[in-house]
Amino acid sequence: MTVESPLAEQQRAVVELYVNSKWLKANLALEDDNLFIEYEYDKQVSTEQTNSNVHNTSNNVSSQKRLIKISKPDNTGLGISIKGGRENRMPILISKIFPNMPADQTGLLYVGDAILSVNGKDLQHVSHEEAVQILKKTGKEVELEVRYLREVNVLMQKQTTLSSRKQQQQQSQDNLNDLGPRRLLGSTSPQSSNDSIRYETKRISLRLCYVFRRSTSATDMILFSFSSSPATIAPLLTNGTNGAILDIILPSTQTCYSIRFVDDMYARKWFYIIHAKISRCLLEMLPEIEERFYIERDNSEVKALGWFAEQVNYDEVTTIKSWRPVFFILTEFDLCLLSHPPAAEARQTSRETNTSYPILSSRLIPSIYDASVDIDISLITLRVGTKFGIVTHTLRLETKLDLDYWTNAMTQCTQNAVLRVQEVIFPCTWNNRLCKLHLHYEDGFTLYSDSENTHTNVRLLWKESFEKLRSSSDDNNHLLTLDFHGEEGIMELYFETSPKPFVFHLHGFLSAKATRFSLTK
Repeated sequence: MTVESPLAEQQRAVVELYVNSKWLKANLALEDDNLFIEYEYDKQVSTEQTNSNVHNTSNNVSSQKRLIKISKPDNTGLGISIKGGRENRMPILISKIFPNMPADQTGLLYVGDAILSVNGKDLQHVSHEEAVQILKKTGKEVELEVRYLREVNVLMQKQTTLSSRKQQQQQSQDNLNDLGPRRLLGSTSPQSSNDSIRYETKRISLRLCYVFRRSTSATDMILFSFSSSPATIAPLLTNGTNGAILDIILPSTQTCYSIRFVDDMYARKWFYIIHAKISRCLLEMLPEIEERFYIERDNSEVKALGWFAEQVNYDEVTTIKSWRPVFFILTEFDLCLLSHPPAAEARQTSRETNTSYPILSSRLIPSIYDASVDIDISLITLRVGTKFGIVTHTLRLETKLDLDYWTNAMTQCTQNAVLRVQEVIFPCTWNNRLCKLHLHYEDGFTLYSDSENTHTNVRLLWKESFEKLRSSSDDNNHLLTLDFHGEEGIMELYFETSPKPFVFHLHGFLSAKATRFSLTK
């Protein structure tokens, strides 16, 4: 993570925001850890598009149960209205979804959804008032179990069409009241004489955000963890102005804001401002994440954390590279790849973790990157030795400071892990005998007979130091070859699975010994 540079308490810029498949003039303001975007929109056009979208999307919604996760500030509601209840002999139904509120930002809830449960609490037999109170008492993280009822939505659509103008006007006023006297465009834009023109203000908390910087000369696109991008992400442009666009992503709510600046240099300046703010927010979150991981991961302390972009696709015809944001957490023992930063609430479980690798089986290797595209961006490859062979992840870091931060953190954690573990043992076969190969930080290689499977006494078969190892190789399937000096010569050992975990542990041990040797010279 980069260190935050000295900044004014508030930064402002005139930009364009990508909304409903077009770019709209907007003003950007950074205040503390929040990014405010205010833009003009035509209420009449927006109403027609909203009504059209309700009809189009509702036809494609599955009637199966769905589990929706919503993240929101403590003092903010979900942004929905409900109908029904036990007294009406109806399920609890979503009758309205307010624009730009947490429920709306998920893009996964619809008018006509029946709410079956909230954070595991059954709502199928409660009254309307009981449901309201349950929804009001939800915390920052809300989990809704819903099912879409198509026949109910037909009636609701008629009511929505009649009251949509009044609802949108009220919602716009509510947003202004919530944000206080914060008119960003008022001082720079003349008041429109068209009554249908309204101003919409979005507040983006940078606490859980990731910012992606596009390049003018490269065709890089950001995706979410799932296979397709949400409609809010602006497409690649063909006029050479991609470098002026920043994509601000909230992976926890599957939301993206594409912002276009006047030119590449101005976008770069704002990228560093936002990136530094996000880094500072993550450092503030460190105690929360440490507390959770200390309990869930065998008392393992968090040593480093931050955002990467992982390459998920490369189209050789169009040369378009697709990336997805991945949140890395490095602990004393593991390297964890998450879809978004974990929350501190105890009820959030480890299922947020997409992948976890042992630190001694993982290596970060710098990759060759065309500096003419962007001198600050760095590509690295995460290589992991598993029983199935080598797993690789192509990763992108946005700044050189990020690269130094992660390179030093991985090196230090690997060395500390070796010193803590001291010895690892791998079952194998040598000369048709079941054995156990011991790799020890001080003693090197020791091969013993396997007494557990052969029902015989343990025998020392051979022992060699690290200094006598000339080379090592493997076939990535089962065979490992160790070439020692002297009479012993070449040792061939067979593993039931790929020998890569042993090879990666060996590299870690040798690296730790080399570092110790250089420090004692």
